[in-house]
Amino acid sequence: MADSIYTRSVEGPLQMEPDRYRQQGHEQDSEHQEREKRPGGRGHDAEGFDDRAAFLGIPEDQLTQPVRDALARLSGEMERLRRDIRRLEEREKLLREEADQDGRLPVLSYRAFAREISRVVRLSAQSQTAAWLVYFDIRNADTIKGAHGHRALEAAMIHASLLLTAEVRTADVVGNLGHNDFGVVLAVADTQGAEQKAADLAEKLNNRPFFWKSEAVAIEVSHGIHRLEEGQSPEAAIEEADRASRK
Repeated sequence: MADSIYTRSVEGPLQMEPDRYRQQGHEQDSEHQEREKRPGGRGHDAEGFDDRAAFLGIPEDQLTQPVRDALARLSGEMERLRRDIRRLEEREKLLREEADQDGRLPVLSYRAFAREISRVVRLSAQSQTAAWLVYFDIRNADTIKGAHGHRALEAAMIHASLLLTAEVRTADVVGNLGHNDFGVVLAVADTQGAEQKAADLAEKLNNRPFFWKSEAVAIEVSHGIHRLEEGQSPEAAIEEADRASRK
């Protein structure tokens, strides 16, 4: 098969499931609370008091009950602060990953897509394999908007992004390049395989209309392909692929 090398797999971008992630954090907090309640747990570990007292420079003969009570309160407060910090770090990570998604479409934002180009270029250099950037331009976007309205154009963009995402591997990357354009990074592909895959994606976009108010509306795309090169910036690579789509 012409694109046999294209079917190889490399590590793709991690995807997070926010609900499951938050649930895991809740379960971890519950487990910690159970440990605190159990005899011999951290909150009831007399040896732990001695360790903390030694760390704070409190002689053993001064470990009166009020001092032990104060150490227990301090230890509990420190543990609560640690949990708060972990939750803030998890929240920050979640927000960062959410920011990577395009605000309108189920694909990466331009910034996140550019970062993924750099990542794939680095992996390709390490593995001595080729990677490619395919640029797709919806040429009849203005026609769709003029005939059916802005919401129809949005529906066309969603249709295109879903189709592209469904037709590539998990190691490949789909992103919104702004205006009415999309980019697809094909990781680990030879020249023939990458060109064939790009042509196949363009053909599917051109031959699979979306439906707007019970009417089939066709999408017309042009595409260009550019081999990603070590040392080339993501912006330069996108510009080259864009130029190729207009030849």
